[in-house]
Amino acid sequence: MLLIVGPVALLVVLGVVARDFAAYLVSDEGPIEWLQVVLCAISAALALARARDSARAGESPAFDLVVAAGFIVIAVGELELDRLIFGTKLVGVRFFLHPRKPVAWPWRAITALIVVGAPAAIVVYTLARFRVIWRDGLAALREPWGWVLLAGIIIFFATEAFEDTLDNVQFVAPFFLEETAELLASLCFLAAYLMRSRWRRDSGAG
Repeated sequence: MLLIVGPVALLVVLGVVARDFAAYLVSDEGPIEWLQVVLCAISAALALARARDSARAGESPAFDLVVAAGFIVIAVGELELDRLIFGTKLVGVRFFLHPRKPVAWPWRAITALIVVGAPAAIVVYTLARFRVIWRDGLAALREPWGWVLLAGIIIFFATEAFEDTLDNVQFVAPFFLEETAELLASLCFLAAYLMRSRWRRDSGAG
């Protein structure tokens, strides 16, 4: 619990007593965004490790694979790799017709295929194994880690849904509430899989 509450509480305190410093922390491509990327990357690695263990045990790894893919998508979205590499958003008119950085047409097509194909593959995989994923998702809610994971998912999507509202709050630095909420979600993801690993070891010892 301290893993989740501690960093967020510290950031909130900074947002009140050191607004300029907090504004730097939550700035675009700032320390908090990079921290979210690191947290999601670690969470994805833990989920993939759990998927590998499930496959070796003869169980379906679908749930953890889909969750890991979600973490990776969030991390890539936070980094905005398309803008970092190409100077513009991918699969848009500017990217295909007038990219800020010179990009050959074959590379544009390959990149678009990856950007469109990867999410499509995740959707197809999820639909093909929906019953197993749904079953394992419900099973996760019988354990504390599952509720922590669900809390992170709800916080993340609620933040995305109310992003404009959060960004326009006047009594804190711009983007402060949005980035704080996204950090909280990322911490929930990591805490959930750390709890899951610990619960699995304790169960095995019992």
